Amino acid sequence: MVARSLLISLILFFSLCPNHASAQIEIKTSPIGLLLSSPNIYADYVISNEISVELTLGANFGQSVFSTRFNNPNKQSGYRVRLNGKYYFNSEDGADGWYTGIYFGPESRSVTYERTINGIDQGFKLFRFNAGFNAGFKWVGISGIVFELGLGLGRSFIKNISDSRFGSFGIFSESDITGFGRAALGYRF
Repeated sequence: MVARSLLISLILFFSLCPNHASAQIEIKTSPIGLLLSSPNIYADYVISNEISVELTLGANFGQSVFSTRFNNPNKQSGYRVRLNGKYYFNSEDGADGWYTGIYFGPESRSVTYERTINGIDQGFKLFRFNAGFNAGFKWVGISGIVFELGLGLGRSFIKNISDSRFGSFGIFSESDITGFGRAALGYRF
């Protein structure tokens, strides 16, 4: 029954949407995120000249960048899924230029340290559902190459943290503020 309702909704959406034949999709990635063991892949669906909807899929893997700085090597794993709605101001080539919007989605992360302190594992597991506002600028070249810079700031509405030491993640458990930065490079089809 649910699958049938979903199929009917999709058929109605695409049959009533006036510019579905000229819809454009951008696929982007963040090269800096790959260097930091935290890459993202972005799929941005351009609905109109002023509006687009973007799905972000991200992962955490390997050793955290900060682990060597604090002299306690660790291993991390996790994922993030984010849905971004964007509104573009004074778009010239369709969904480009300055934008603002909202985002929301879940994030999960697990960190285990190679060393223990007094026999106690210093690792933690985190799950949270984030929502907030984002803003940025997107350049679209004549050849279809896309470059985007952006920031997001929001808060966690659902947060579950488990830590072997305290049951919660120390000082960071007091803050529900979340954010992200992006420098993405991709192509518009």
